[in-house]
Amino acid sequence: GSLTVAAGGNISEGGVLNVTGAASFTVGSGYDILLATQANDFHNSVTLAASSGTLNNVGVRNVDLTPGALTIPSPVHDLTLTYDNAALTLPAITVTGALNATSGGSIDQAGAITVTGTSTLSVTNGGSNILLAGYANNFGNTVSIGGGTGPNVSDFALWNTNAGATVPDLSTLSSLHNLTLIFDHAAIALPAAGVTTTGSLTVAAGGNISEGGGLNVTGAASFT
Repeated sequence: GSLTVAAGGNISEGGVLNVTGAASFTVGSGYDILLATQANDFHNSVTLAASSGTLNNVGVRNVDLTPGALTIPSPVHDLTLTYDNAALTLPAITVTGALNATSGGSIDQAGAITVTGTSTLSVTNGGSNILLAGYANNFGNTVSIGGGTGPNVSDFALWNTNAGATVPDLSTLSSLHNLTLIFDHAAIALPAAGVTTTGSLTVAAGGNISEGGGLNVTGAASFT
């Protein structure tokens, strides 16, 4: 059945949660919901909420093959999301701390994402995509590919409106197919290690576009 938890302080876990029905977790303003330390199996929707004000740190891990909808109010401080066996769609959200997203499939988004701190994106299965160019995101710090998962990335797309945007380290993306970089208000300096794609390369910058190494592009290349 369902699981409903409401606390006047933090919510955390000491063991695995296996919930067939809807799961709901509510805390007071400024408290944490930390459910990313165990291999939980949420078969249905997961809803996180603050009874007043805003949440602080949020973490959710779900090993289900077909997870239901995940609802997280905005803003939060640190956000950690791990879907071991499924694709992960990031919600429209503001993260005032760090974002850590790990997926057993591709990572995409349902709305614009704003992150003040660092963003780490990891895909654990080969042939997966990281597609964050569907909305005008604002990543205020570095965006990186999680350690050891770079070879699993096929298509990588990033739209960043921040004036201090920098190109992620692409050197570990050894299976890169299509690459898209859109920086509305910043220059784009392609990395010293060069870029190799078996598909297309699309680069759009609000400043200069330059290269630090060779570009090897099988498909169409576009620079704006």
